[in-house]
Amino acid sequence: MFWVRKMLSPVGVALILMLLFLPFVGVACGPYEAEISGWDMAVGGQPSVSPPRPADEPSNVPVQPLMIVFVLALFVTAALGAGRRTRFSAALGGLIAAGFAALILVVNQIVVMDDVQHEIAGPGKQGLPMDPSDMVGTRAGFWTTLLAVLALLGFHVTELVLSRRRAPASHWGPYPPGAPWPPQEPPQWSSAPPHPHSPDPR
Repeated sequence: MFWVRKMLSPVGVALILMLLFLPFVGVACGPYEAEISGWDMAVGGQPSVSPPRPADEPSNVPVQPLMIVFVLALFVTAALGAGRRTRFSAALGGLIAAGFAALILVVNQIVVMDDVQHEIAGPGKQGLPMDPSDMVGTRAGFWTTLLAVLALLGFHVTELVLSRRRAPASHWGPYPPGAPWPPQEPPQWSSAPPHPHSPDPR
């Protein structure tokens, strides 16, 4: 059970990294639709266009620094969750890293969508069939990834609460702070101890 709990955070991070292959941002223009995945943002890949347009190859998506920070935060979360630390410190570190990752993911999505809208409405691109804000939308990949990160965050919150509840019962063991060490054993009498006011038998 101990190792299963330790591996939940790295397994969750691996699942989130796989979800980055899903589309995060979509751009619809007439019959064509382009989708940008999380990894396209992290490594500067090409968006997928449907139906394909071989005569007009799409350019690479600029690398998004915030997405790189998000991936690094996930690795930190996995390392803290599986590290050889106390349960409390591992849960606290994983909680902070996962919360930071969730925040960066949301901010990155807002920044990317704003950049795409500005790119569509740039100079020399007047006469668009619709408003750029209506052409750009968030895809299921972002929401799925965000839910997975929030689930990882909830796991670390649960670990933190459970570690705080169990710590006082087992921290000091049977000997409270301030007790003499080694513990003093009471004297062993072979018979009943003499009465303090009994006369000296000598």
